[in-house]
Amino acid sequence: MHLQRRLALLAHAQGDLAAARRSAERVLEFGHAGGNRWCEAVGEWQLGAIDLTEGRHDDAQEHLKVSRARSTDPRLPLPLGRSLLGLAELARQDDELEEAWELAHDGLRVLHEYGDQVWVARGLEAIADLALATEEPDRSLRLLAASERFHTEAGLARLPGVAGRFERARDVARAALDDREAIACWDAGAELSLQDAAAYAMRGRGERQRARFGWSSLTPTELDVVRLVARGHTNAEIGERLFMSVNTVKRHLTHVYGKVDVDGRADLAAQAARRNL
Repeated sequence: MHLQRRLALLAHAQGDLAAARRSAERVLEFGHAGGNRWCEAVGEWQLGAIDLTEGRHDDAQEHLKVSRARSTDPRLPLPLGRSLLGLAELARQDDELEEAWELAHDGLRVLHEYGDQVWVARGLEAIADLALATEEPDRSLRLLAASERFHTEAGLARLPGVAGRFERARDVARAALDDREAIACWDAGAELSLQDAAAYAMRGRGERQRARFGWSSLTPTELDVVRLVARGHTNAEIGERLFMSVNTVKRHLTHVYGKVDVDGRADLAAQAARRNL
């Protein structure tokens, strides 16, 4: 069955989804016949991944949920982590960002602990895509750069669909920043090893739990801008310190003003001082 699993992966990578499905079904049949939990979990994950590629949302969700259930007790980290990332992608498609954020981080943690490096990189890219939805293109670009470093050093190519998502996320993140800031974020991410990048991604896990308004809703970058405003720095000085353009600083301040309901720079500085930021 190890051979059938490998054949399913190879056929999927080559775009022969019919052959991939046949091999995955054989893996699943073997698991059912012998009560082999591993083969059941892997077969269900592979079928879910194929359905995802084919755009069969409901079928993919059913297979991936079964794979997750089969992988939980006893814990089978490879199909568990991969199924969680697949479910995160489906949640992202449904615009269920909170659920997608939690699933992606759960998947990344499981795969990181297991040592599945290729899929850790896939997890970084999933979280990078979600970071764009939280208006954090800087975080997204760092994670994408770290994943790209891993692929380059390992000599690995992404599946066509995965490569397309990577390129779109990279381009959107770059477009949201000025050129100098985008270069700085990419270079910073490219310095991260896969392990360091995973740790960086997981540190940001709780940030989707922020409220949409109020001081608790501010992102780490927005808080950095607020602190520098409170210390009397100009937008140009803030940009120099945080490696961003004046226009990017202005955009962050506009978001901050709306979130914490202040009238302007002086009011923001006063409230930040009262909060000992």
